[in-house]
Formats: sequence, structure tokens, C-alpha cells
Amino acid sequence: MSGNDVQIKVSDLTMAYGDFVLLKDASFEVRKQDIFIIMGASGGGKSSLLRLLTGLMPPTKGKIVIDGVDFTALNTAEKNKFMRRCGILYQSGALFSSMTLAENIAFGKRSDEIDAERLQRAIRAASLTELVASLPQGTDTVTGEAGCRLSGGQRQRIGIARALYRRADVLFFDEATSALDSESEHYIQEALRDLMKGKTVIAIAHRLSTLKEMNKIVVMEKGKIVEEGSHATLLRKKGAYYNFYKMQSAGFLLPDGGED
Repeated sequence: MSGNDVQIKVSDLTMAYGDFVLLKDASFEVRKQDIFIIMGASGGGKSSLLRLLTGLMPPTKGKIVIDGVDFTALNTAEKNKFMRRCGILYQSGALFSSMTLAENIAFGKRSDEIDAERLQRAIRAASLTELVASLPQGTDTVTGEAGCRLSGGQRQRIGIARALYRRADVLFFDEATSALDSESEHYIQEALRDLMKGKTVIAIAHRLSTLKEMNKIVVMEKGKIVEEGSHATLLRKKGAYYNFYKMQSAGFLLPDGGED
């Protein structure tokens, strides 16, 4: 960590396919334990930015420096190793159907390498105890089998348990609660609050209530960052964020159809 406590520094980040620009000249800093929110309507570039930050896509130009390491200069194997210290939670709550529940939570570990005590702590913290008790073989149940039909909320909690097991200090969320019913979202929000304690969080958010502790927000439009600041600062500007806030205060979600 550098002396000024900057954990992630993004400089002039651009992603383009020929003349089609997904992201253009994005620059910002994320400090340790920031709750950093990426907002904007569909097509704004949010998902593209998150894919670049997690190494799923290479940038056309620009640089991502994480803890002083030039992430964009690493090869695929080095990026994968680097990302093992991070937790990534997607909308879909991605699971591997050929793995047991334990292997899905302790992803990257063989069954004989899984720390049972650490696994149980992650299960309790993610409110999965009741689910595990209901499964025919408990944590040894293969998630793709008929006895393990999981709801969206359960899949999301397994994703949270995975990040807890990994002891990630940097978390990436692709709007983890947008597709859930209100009851499931309540449980997920409780688990997320525990997960985020003392962590650096970068999240795509469509609901302004998703992460109430957010202390830095960027608003994206057509692949560019158009606003950046705290909730209070952006409300005073009465720009794009202010308009989103008014819409949601009136009961509307951001006009987002999913992929950027």
C-alpha cells in the first residue's frame, strides 16, 4: 500500500472495439476501505469498467494499479493469482453445478484442502445454516443435483460465503441484490454488511439503498465518467445523480436493462 493509502488507481482507462467505444478515459482513485459505487443507466459503461478492474477484459489503453502493482501489465496467470485475494459477487450468484456446496464456497480448494472450521464460519455469517441442514448430504451435496434446487437469494448468499471463506480484502459487486425479492434482499443486505466490514468495496448499483455506507460515487454516461463525489456533494450539483435520486425517491429504479 502506498503512503497515501490509495489501493486502486485507474488512469485514462479506455476499452474499444474499432470505432465502438465501451469506456473512454476513465480515471479515479479508490482508497483502502472506500465504498465506491458505479452508477448510470444501461449502456453507460458500468459493466465494462468492472470487467476491466477484475481482469476479465484487457483495456485498449490506460492503466490499473492495485496496491502499487500494474495490474494491466500482468499475464493471465498472474492476474488470476492476484484476484484470488478478491471477492466477486455477480447478479446471478454463479455456482458450479458439478461441485459440492463446500467446494463452491471454498472455490479453488480441493475437498481435502477445505478448512472445516473456516467453512462453517462462512456458512453462519452468510445465513446459510438452515439451507445446509435441509440438503440431503449437507455441504457435501452437489449443487447441480435434484436435491439442491437453490433460489436466487440462496445462490447470492453462497457467493457471499465464498468471499468470506476467501477472506477477501477487496470486494467487487455487480449489483448483488437487483433481481431479488424483498425478503431475500433483506437477508442479503445483512450478510453484505458483515462482509464489507473493513473491506474496500467497488460496486455497480442500480438501487441507491443497496449500500447506504457508500462514501464515493461515480456516475457514467455513454462510456464516460460524468460525475464523481459523495452523496451529499452530488445532490448539491443537481446533475445526473440528483435526477437518479429523485426518481428512486418517487419509487422508480434506474432505467437499466442489464448489460452495458
